[in-house]
Amino acid sequence: MKLLKKVIPLLLISLLIVGCSKQEKKEASNETAKEKSTVEVKSKILTKDITISKEFLDLAEIENPQESIDELVKNNVIKSGKVNSDGSVTYTMTPSQHKDYMKSLKDSFDESNQDLINDSSNSITDIKYNENLSKFDVYVDPNSYTDFDSFLSLGFYLQGGFYRMFNGDKDASVIVNFINKDTNEILNTADSSELLNSDSNSTSSKEIDVKVEELPYTILEQEPDSLGNVYGKATFKNNSKYPIKYFEFSGVKPTVNETTYFMCTDTVMPGETSSNFEASYENGTVITKISYTYVKDGQDIHVEYDVKLDSYDSY
Repeated sequence: MKLLKKVIPLLLISLLIVGCSKQEKKEASNETAKEKSTVEVKSKILTKDITISKEFLDLAEIENPQESIDELVKNNVIKSGKVNSDGSVTYTMTPSQHKDYMKSLKDSFDESNQDLINDSSNSITDIKYNENLSKFDVYVDPNSYTDFDSFLSLGFYLQGGFYRMFNGDKDASVIVNFINKDTNEILNTADSSELLNSDSNSTSSKEIDVKVEELPYTILEQEPDSLGNVYGKATFKNNSKYPIKYFEFSGVKPTVNETTYFMCTDTVMPGETSSNFEASYENGTVITKISYTYVKDGQDIHVEYDVKLDSYDSY
């Protein structure tokens, strides 16, 4: 559970990177398509211009891009920056700043990966990647490895895709191998390029067999603990005719403007109510997204529901 709380906040950005790559592939013959890219790196003799779309800024929860620019300039992370008319932002970096930034990305990834390795709630024992982060070898303990650990591949898609796009690579795809630490046998391989066809493989809302109203949930706010932290205890009931093997909803806590994630990884059969699952919580938290995975004909179908838009997506 702790592991997912670290990884899942990164998934939106991960999927956005994949979507950006797909957009570039569709419009490769149109030179104006580069203006629509999520991240664009344009090298000059003395500087590199990196343009980030408004969609990326919104998903990264950068509410005031100008403040971000001013802070980065102040800390000498970038040379200059500007907010464009379409809401995107262009950062201008010197070659040395870009080099330092790319190194800081790897350092940050190394720190996050070490946290995963140190976390006893997952099966990971070591993580290795190649020079341009296009391939990750994730070594796992075969005695504790489960298919659920494969969800972590999205976090590695984020790391590799983010690094490669800021490095100017045209191909931002990432391969993740889950490897038995004892035998070096590859247990599972995940490829971010498989998500490039997510639109064509996506299930429309009319074809989704389980809707959110069939999975009602409740949250009970708990008394503050000894440190003053407040948690909510949640459950959900499966009123559908399909097993639910993953359920999550997230929302924004109003007083601190932080996102909190409630996740249940138990398999809940039709008619059953889940066990309790907890997360940081306060009254007035606005739920913005609900995600779940149901099993139909032996196949896992993952559903994302946007509360504000009242829209579904699945794969």
